Amino acid sequence: MIIDSHCHIWEYKDTKKAYSYVSNTQDLINILNTHWVQKAICSPEPHWGLSFDENNTSHEETAAINNIPYGQDNISLLKLKKAYDISNILLPFRIIDTRKKIKEQIKLAEQQLKKDPLYGVKFHCQTLDVNIADIDNPTIMPFLKDAKLPVLLHTWIRKDKWLASHVLDAVEKHAEINFSIAHMGRFEKKFWDRYDKNWMPWNLFIDTSPFYAICNLSASYKDKERLERILDINYKNTEDCFKMFVEKYKENLMRGSDYPYISYPEYQWSYKENIDLLNTLDEETKWKISYRNTLKFLWNNIV
Repeated sequence: MIIDSHCHIWEYKDTKKAYSYVSNTQDLINILNTHWVQKAICSPEPHWGLSFDENNTSHEETAAINNIPYGQDNISLLKLKKAYDISNILLPFRIIDTRKKIKEQIKLAEQQLKKDPLYGVKFHCQTLDVNIADIDNPTIMPFLKDAKLPVLLHTWIRKDKWLASHVLDAVEKHAEINFSIAHMGRFEKKFWDRYDKNWMPWNLFIDTSPFYAICNLSASYKDKERLERILDINYKNTEDCFKMFVEKYKENLMRGSDYPYISYPEYQWSYKENIDLLNTLDEETKWKISYRNTLKFLWNNIV
């Protein structure tokens, strides 16, 4: 069994014209079925929620929803799941904006829990241009703890405040909450060095999405600032790079795709190629990274 630990779905008017890689919900479900992926963690596209356009009548709910960050996006995610997901494949994660109206966002999340499935929350520090450590918030953390929900954290390497290492104190502080660091923490040296010789906290997971693409991007860096922030390894040999991390961190890694971003034209890698990376592993390790670890992240299931 395979669970995809990182996907996006959205269907916004005219975005296909601007972003050729955009696909709809049925496209995602089809590709998951093609590759025998039984479940997928999904969140809305993170960039659109910054404007939450009240004139977009196809996604308009109420004035209250429209005036709350990501209000439309999170509602749209549930609508798409109900419309397409007859096999119950998609596992919705709400996006949280830590800059404003946090209490209102949490109230909506609590309301959702009463009538619709919610499997976790996502925090996208790059889109919001905030410190990743802002997730350690006195309103957000008690909600996650009480609701027993995990959190997916998008990290990046371009700015210091987006670095994965900044959230590690929160990870260790809130041991009752599971955290996933997206995109391999973008190979940030300070993050990986912290656990190089020590065990990782049991509540910390790292998703591999999309491994070919982030290796390619890391290999392309020329500027000194980013090169000094990432591990000094051979990113051009993707399979060896993957196996190196698997050997050391197979209890914490989760296989993810970042679909549909895996299909960026400049990436030129397919969903299949990222699945094929799993087939380079022995069966037990493949099972852990593609299934067991994601179960632990979602529900603390120890299989």
